[in-house]
Amino acid sequence: MPRRSSTGSEAGQTILHLETFSGIAGNMFAAALLDLGLKRKDLVEDLAGLEVPHKLRVSKVKRGALSARYFQVDVPGAARGRRTAPHDHGPHGKHHHDTTTRSYREVVRIFERSRLRPSVCDRALAIFEALGRAEARVHGVELDDVHFHEVGAIDAIVDVASAAIGLDRLGVHRVTATPVALGHGTV
Repeated sequence: MPRRSSTGSEAGQTILHLETFSGIAGNMFAAALLDLGLKRKDLVEDLAGLEVPHKLRVSKVKRGALSARYFQVDVPGAARGRRTAPHDHGPHGKHHHDTTTRSYREVVRIFERSRLRPSVCDRALAIFEALGRAEARVHGVELDDVHFHEVGAIDAIVDVASAAIGLDRLGVHRVTATPVALGHGTV
């Protein structure tokens, strides 16, 4: 739940803190923002400015004792059921998923050509830059030479745009998170 910080340079700023005990996917984050108060109508209207083909499906799901929203992005004409992670198939089973590989620069161009609010565009670009820098470091290449695979797909681009829109509309200035539990073991 966002809360107002009352100390230091963050006085009066809304901070969203995530308990990411097992990680969080882009669609999970977007769904959480909807549960937090982001209006679906506003999100759909803002996403139209991204100008990429997509359709949102939002539904209620129950996982054990918890209920939440499930956020899914379908891409018209994309291959069906091509997600690699079995937990991403959602409550509706098969779905459209864009498998296009895009370079970091191509993703940047999508956002630069968009009609998103500047603050939303800046935040989305910052997210992709952080992802791109991590990819560049792992692969030993320059940022402009990074090619995104799943992260460059339309559904991932819409997930990131949705996160930026939601944070902007909810007035969240900063997001913090607990460390993801990575576990350990030997082989």
